[in-house]
Amino acid sequence: MAHMRFRFVPGARLLGPVGSGLVGWRLLGGNNRELGRSATVYPNAEAAATSVARVKRQAAEATSRFTLDRASGTWSWSLDLNGEVVAISGRGFRRERECRYNLEQFRIGAPSAPFDEREAA
Repeated sequence: MAHMRFRFVPGARLLGPVGSGLVGWRLLGGNNRELGRSATVYPNAEAAATSVARVKRQAAEATSRFTLDRASGTWSWSLDLNGEVVAISGRGFRRERECRYNLEQFRIGAPSAPFDEREAA
């Protein structure tokens, strides 16, 4: 049975093509569904690992924000640490309560989730 874990994602979903050297991260649940992701991409795996370590330490105290995209009718969340958005939901949610539940699962799991070293960039 799989456990919650952080996984590095090579390439960039926000910037540049795969193979650009940029790295993001995702927190995956035990069922392999994405619970959240980095709000930005990093120049290398070391910088992404530093971001993960910070999120692991401070996820519980980060400020959360919930946003409704009126065009799609979906809710998303973000986590802010000292004015910097560090994590975002990996998808939109039809219901606000589902979005809030997803964030709560992220906050609960992040502090103890290991890196999935087999998947590291």
